[in-house]
Amino acid sequence: MLKCFRANIICIVKLADVYVWLGGTITANVSNWATGEDWTYSNWYSGFPYYMADKQCVMMAVEDYLVEGVWGQDPCTIPNIFMCEMEL
Repeated sequence: MLKCFRANIICIVKLADVYVWLGGTITANVSNWATGEDWTYSNWYSGFPYYMADKQCVMMAVEDYLVEGVWGQDPCTIPNIFMCEMEL
């Protein structure tokens, strides 16, 4: 199920040519989810995460410099689609 969900999100990102905000932030090398939950999973691109005052929001990208589904960081002011978590 998770593999199928991830594949569908990646297809959406490719078609829209955008990033997907994941609801996480990096501040002074501290990772935070918007929900306040602990980080139990991550899929960072090599060299990430790192703290930069202007790139605090966690995103998933499918650009030439990133592998599909791998996470990076960008300024929080960039408008993009976002992913929400839902309890089942």
